[in-house]
Amino acid sequence: MKKLLALALAVVLALGCVSFAAAEEEVTLKVWVPDNLRVDWENSEMTKWLEENGGFKLVIEAFPEEGYETQLNNTLTLNNNMNDWPDVILTKNFNLDNYVTEWGAIGAIIPLEDYYSNPELTPNLIAAVERAGSEYYKQLTSADGHIYMVGMLNQSFLNENPDKFFYDRLWLEELGLEVPTTTDEFYEVLKAIKGADLNGNGKDDEVGLAGTFGKSKSYSNWFNGLMNAFVYAGDPNFRTVNDGVVGVAYTTDEWKEGLKYIRKLFEEGLIASETLTMDNATYESLYGLDEQIEAFQIWFTPLGIAEDEILDYVGMAPLAGPEGVQYVTYRPSSPAGRMCITAACQNPEAAFKLGDLMSSEYIGISQRFGLEGVDWDYYENIQPELVVAEKKKKAENPDSITDFDPSTLVASVEGLPISIYTYHDGDFWGSSDVTLASWLQAGPFVRHYGIVSGWAREPGERDQGTIVNETALLYQNGGFKPAEVIPKTVLTDEENDRISEIAATLDTFVEEQTALFLQGAVDIDAGWDSFQSELKAIGVDEYVEVMQTMYDRMYK
Repeated sequence: MKKLLALALAVVLALGCVSFAAAEEEVTLKVWVPDNLRVDWENSEMTKWLEENGGFKLVIEAFPEEGYETQLNNTLTLNNNMNDWPDVILTKNFNLDNYVTEWGAIGAIIPLEDYYSNPELTPNLIAAVERAGSEYYKQLTSADGHIYMVGMLNQSFLNENPDKFFYDRLWLEELGLEVPTTTDEFYEVLKAIKGADLNGNGKDDEVGLAGTFGKSKSYSNWFNGLMNAFVYAGDPNFRTVNDGVVGVAYTTDEWKEGLKYIRKLFEEGLIASETLTMDNATYESLYGLDEQIEAFQIWFTPLGIAEDEILDYVGMAPLAGPEGVQYVTYRPSSPAGRMCITAACQNPEAAFKLGDLMSSEYIGISQRFGLEGVDWDYYENIQPELVVAEKKKKAENPDSITDFDPSTLVASVEGLPISIYTYHDGDFWGSSDVTLASWLQAGPFVRHYGIVSGWAREPGERDQGTIVNETALLYQNGGFKPAEVIPKTVLTDEENDRISEIAATLDTFVEEQTALFLQGAVDIDAGWDSFQSELKAIGVDEYVEVMQTMYDRMYK
C-alpha cells in the first residue's frame, strides 16, 4: 500500500501540486486540528485575523484529540484518496517530529526548506528568529535533511529549569539555621526539621522532603535536584555531554556516590519512605493536609498551604556536592513540529504563509493570552479604565479604586523591559467557557523570553508566580547550567529501530534498580558491578553510540 501511495503521490507532484497560487487570489485551505471545546474555530477572532492577513479562507475540521494522532498517520500512510486529505495539518499536544520522516519518505507531505529560504515568504519567521536569538527552525530538520514542519517555540526561563528548590524561610528562622548551600548542610537542615514540631500540632509528623519517584510521576523532581550535586542528572534520560562526548550519568562513579547520599536520607527518615512507591493521588492526599509538612519543594506545588503562607517560600540555589558539583537541570527551549503541508495541497505557498503568520509575535501572544485590547495589551497601550474595572470586580471596597498609573508597573523578571499587561489572565486561561479570542495554542506559534518574563506586575506584588520567576532567574544566571546538553533528539528510522527497545528497557531497569538501592533492598556497593553488567547486557553501549551519532549530526 505504501509503495502504491508513494507512486500516486509522485504523479500528483509531477502534475504540479506545488504550483504557487497568485498572490491576489483568495485561497481556500482545508485545515485539520485537534478539537478544543473552548474554541469556536469558525468564528474565532484569530481565524478572522489569519484569513484577513493571509488572503485565504480557512476551512477548519476539528477532530477529537483522543485518536487524532492515529487518524493522521492512517490517513497519510493508508488512504491514497487525497480528496480525503487536508491541505494543512496542525497539532497541539503531540509533536510531528516522530512521523514526518516516514510521511516525507512516501511523499505524503512536502519539504519546506525552499520556502524557509525565501525572504518574501518568511517575514514573520525572520522576525521570530531575531526575537528568539537563534535560527530555531533548523532544529526541525529531519534525519533525511529536509524540513517538513513549521514549529512551536515557547521560550521560558521557568520551563527550562524544572527542578528547583524552595524552602519556608520561617521554618529556618525558627530553627535558627542558615539556608543550606551544600549537600552536608542540607542533611543537617532536614535532621533539624525532622526533630521539631514546626506545625505545632504536638505530633511527630514532620518530614524533611517528600515526593513521588519515576518518570511517569508528577512530583519526582527531588531526585534530579539532589543527584545534580554529584553528576548532571537533568536530562530526561540521564544523558550527559562532556567535550562533545555523549554518555549516561548512571554508569558513572558520581552517580553511585549520589545514590549513597540519597540512601542516607531515606535511611534516617529525612525523606518520606513512601516517596519511592506512592502515586500522584496518594502524595496529594497525604501531603495536601495541613497536619503534614514537607520542608522543601523541588517543584513549586505547595499543596494544602494557604495563599498567604506561600509568600513565606523562597527559591534556593542548587546544592553543591562534596566535589563542588552544583548543576541545575537545564532543558533549553526547543521547537516542536506543529504544522505540515500535505501533498494534496494545491497552493503550498499559501499554506506556508499560514505558518509564517502563525509565527508572528501577535499570534504568539494571542495564542496564550487572548484578544488584544480585551484580554491584554502591549505595555504602551494599556487601557487604565479596563484595569480599574477589573480591580473593582475583586476589591472589597470597589469605590475606593478610582485610577491606575501604568508607570508604576514592573516586569515579572527584574531587569527586563515590560512587554504586555493582562487584564484578567486567570479568568481567561483558567476558564471553561468558549472563547473567540484564540486557538489556545493549537498549531505553531513563537513566544520569546521577553513576553512572559516581561509580563507587567504591580510593584511589590508577591505571589506564587513572582517567587517562581525569581528562582528561575537565579537558576538561569547563577552559572549552574551544564556547558553542553542535548536539547532535542531527532533519530533516523534505522537509529530508532536499533535503540527504541533498548531505551525503553534501560528506562525501566534504571528506575527499578535505583528504587531498590534507595530502599536499601540492594546494597549500593555490593550491587554496583551487577548493575553495570546488566546495563551492558541491555545494550547501554549501543544506546550511547547512537546518541553520539545523532548529537554529532545535529549539534556539531
